[in-house]
Amino acid sequence: MTQSRDTARSNLLWVADLEAPENREMGSGLKWTKVIDEWGDYWADVANDGSKFYFYTNADDSPNYKVVTYDLAKPEQGFKDLVPHNPDSPLTSLHIAANDQLVLLYSVDVKDELYLHSLSTGERIKRLGEGLIGSIDQISGKREHDEMWFSMTSFTSPGTVYRYDFKDDAALGKEKGKEVVYREAKVEGIRPGDFVSEQVFYESKDGTRVPMFVTRPKECVPLLVPLEGCLLSLDDCAHA
Repeated sequence: MTQSRDTARSNLLWVADLEAPENREMGSGLKWTKVIDEWGDYWADVANDGSKFYFYTNADDSPNYKVVTYDLAKPEQGFKDLVPHNPDSPLTSLHIAANDQLVLLYSVDVKDELYLHSLSTGERIKRLGEGLIGSIDQISGKREHDEMWFSMTSFTSPGTVYRYDFKDDAALGKEKGKEVVYREAKVEGIRPGDFVSEQVFYESKDGTRVPMFVTRPKECVPLLVPLEGCLLSLDDCAHA
């Protein structure tokens, strides 16, 4: 159970074992373990394996958020970082799929990047959808299933749903470790495959590294020309 008192990103978090003999009857007599009983940080419970819980939090000076664990059976161990705070990229969402696969969504250089981690160790395994540029709107799937879905909007598509498979299944056309287009929004007269989006970087006068995106027809090669205060994008199709 979480408790909030205003619009601040701060809450309390209590846990009750509903299988415990003293909690067999729901009501005001429930015995709570007050995991977080002080205001100041944001806590969200993600899942649990028995007495071991996984939390998403900005505690301990982690404004970009991190993933920690807490074992109700071993409270003396306190909280342990599973996926530490990344000072460069905000962790915006997380999901658990295929039993023990931790899927993390980061915002990196104004685009979303999806990563697969081990739930037991927190170790990063790989990036999912490498090469895809856009915003990931939703991640879905269950721990007991061997597949998950995520939806993305981009400069070349108003919406695409991808399926990622964690196991091979030739009968169903599934290939482990690969994402495939499950469903795609169609726009009459536009074929997304005819276009490509690329991320480029430009250094401003004060040395700031500015991320930008170039979306163009595949057959055109862009040329970025710096002007005062902006960039002008030219390509070899401009005068076709």
